[in-house]
Amino acid sequence: MKKILFIIVWAFLAGVFFVSEEPHSYPQGTVASVRIQPELLETVQRAPNTVESIQSAPDRVDRSDKTTTSDRLERILLDVPFQPQAPFRNWSEPWQEACEEASLVLANRFAHGTQTLTREEMRDEIARLVDFQNRQYGDYKDSDAARTAAIGRAVYGLAVEVREIGAAGELREVLGEGKLVIAPMAGRELNNPYFTPPGPLYHMLVIRGYDDATGEFITHDVGTRRGEGMRYPYDVIWNALHDFPGDKERILEGRKAVIVVSR
Repeated sequence: MKKILFIIVWAFLAGVFFVSEEPHSYPQGTVASVRIQPELLETVQRAPNTVESIQSAPDRVDRSDKTTTSDRLERILLDVPFQPQAPFRNWSEPWQEACEEASLVLANRFAHGTQTLTREEMRDEIARLVDFQNRQYGDYKDSDAARTAAIGRAVYGLAVEVREIGAAGELREVLGEGKLVIAPMAGRELNNPYFTPPGPLYHMLVIRGYDDATGEFITHDVGTRRGEGMRYPYDVIWNALHDFPGDKERILEGRKAVIVVSR
């Protein structure tokens, strides 16, 4: 009887042991299930970023968190393809005077979420915009912000507005809203090392982001084939920002205004 009782007790204890022990390996063809402690998962999900950084188009950023504003973002970089205003390195007319047209071509790609732009497409689009202006205005050279915006609306249907700027920080706010900036410039104030000296009196470029770590705006400067992602210090952009006043020689008298482009 004692022997039978001993066998029953031993069998019971062995069964408890094998039921409670977690397996350490899985037969080929099965999938292991990993359990994560809830408190550990919560820690991972709430782990703060050391630097708040957005390097893609803001329409792909979750803005449900109200603390995620342009005041908090240290870097913005909008997705915009690039080609220079002279895509085949031919700087004769109309390419020499095509910075406004080239900036509009880039803005149109941004507004419609198109990430590609070939040299042939840039050439053809500039020619299209030049032809429109010659028919509409009798000329295509030196368009100010208002006329450039009007061309963008008429040809591309862009959602654009001309906005006067009171400080460089306002440009950061616009970019933080996920909007692109086309900026008219006193070209020689940019001190672009790739411009043929002394550089253009009047110029236009696209501002696509900023970087607080370096204190720079990130641009696509269509005035040079090296202009993709070209950076300028905040104060340089602010000092050079001048709309065309009707005479290139008076460019430094031009108002501080930009074209804001929405998607």
